[in-house]
Amino acid sequence: EMLSKINAFRADYDLTLIGAPKWESFETLDLDYLQNLNYHGYSTSYINHDDSLFRHFDETFSLKYRYEPTSAVYKGFDMMNYFGRAFFQFGNSFINKLHEFKSLGYTMNFNFKRDGVSDGWENQYIHIFRYDDFRIKKLNR
Repeated sequence: EMLSKINAFRADYDLTLIGAPKWESFETLDLDYLQNLNYHGYSTSYINHDDSLFRHFDETFSLKYRYEPTSAVYKGFDMMNYFGRAFFQFGNSFINKLHEFKSLGYTMNFNFKRDGVSDGWENQYIHIFRYDDFRIKKLNR
């Protein structure tokens, strides 16, 4: 209902709507509103179905396991690949070197930071995207 009201002002104002990832899962959300209002969003993961490496992963997984991979499969692969490579590079001390080890995954990118030595690590990377011709277009690298 709120987006319907804001959408009524789109001809009079230059609007950009910034929303949470959860919005896209609302069944009653009219995608025309997201397009009309120059919707920008963010997410910890992003699937680029046009990327050839992603398509290769998708096809290989489907052939081997006989079902389509879910978002959990992509995230799990990216996490295991990231932490496995960090362990391989830094050995047992990898946990103290995460801030030095940045990585691009299929759906998740990693840039870990922590406030203090006794604090836990937090992945600071988010994907920023917008709707463009009813398709999600990633804006950052």
